[in-house]
Amino acid sequence: MSLILAVSPHLDDAALSASGQLRGFVSRGDTVEVVTLFAGVPQPPYSAPAVFMHELWGLTEDPVERRRAEDRCAHRQLGTRVEHADFLDELYRRAPDGDWLVRDDWKRAEDTGGDEQELRAALTAHVYGLLTSRRPDLVVTCAAVGRHVDHRRTRDAVLAAAPVAGVPVRFWEDLPYAEWTSRFPPLPQWAAVGPSAVEPVDDQAWEIKLSAVQCYASQHRMLWPEDGQDWRAVMDAHAKSVGREYGDGRHDRRGERFWDVLVDPSRLAANAAPPHGFEADLYDPILRPSLRRS
Repeated sequence: MSLILAVSPHLDDAALSASGQLRGFVSRGDTVEVVTLFAGVPQPPYSAPAVFMHELWGLTEDPVERRRAEDRCAHRQLGTRVEHADFLDELYRRAPDGDWLVRDDWKRAEDTGGDEQELRAALTAHVYGLLTSRRPDLVVTCAAVGRHVDHRRTRDAVLAAAPVAGVPVRFWEDLPYAEWTSRFPPLPQWAAVGPSAVEPVDDQAWEIKLSAVQCYASQHRMLWPEDGQDWRAVMDAHAKSVGREYGDGRHDRRGERFWDVLVDPSRLAANAAPPHGFEADLYDPILRPSLRRS
């Protein structure tokens, strides 16, 4: 029996992207712990974008506490343990100049150079503490497909901590971003990803996944904004498009996509800190083959 640690950026990401495989781990007898990093409870006043999102979610009072309750509901469906860290979502963070990280015009402070170095160090230290205290057999986290800043911060913290802790890393394909893009930020020069791996999700696991995603009712309008859009059908179509890559000729198989991270120890030793441009808006050449769609 193994211990699997899933490190999720937000309250819903692990369930949206990887709950089929997480449920598979549970079914075979493994223990799965899901830690959400950006689950801190903010204090008012809120930024204008945060107020807008609270209204969109229908959560104008205690929004994060209520989202935490949704997350606990989802992980009860999956049979996974849940833990919420206290780092604030980008909606609630401030930039070094004191303004909101997400400005009233929805532009982000990092577009003008705010790189949140202290936050990145704190996230890495937190993840390293999780890995060294719990000694998981595997850590699963997001690839940051879509390049959301909180997903990048999460992925990079895991990448910085896991090789030092000696824990293998697997990335999941971030949903719903993967429904319209395959882009994710480059890796540091000491890391690469193997070929994309499709993990089948059987009918029973799929129904459990849908039950888990249903728990995040506050997020549905944001995740699937088109009027009359059937979120189950959207998820089903993507899962079947991934499942067809499994290679057995079936067109009804559902799947989730993952990448195993490959670490070059010699380069890691020579690059104790991520190189300049770690988060540049570029494809690293080493990623291109694994991002091709068949």
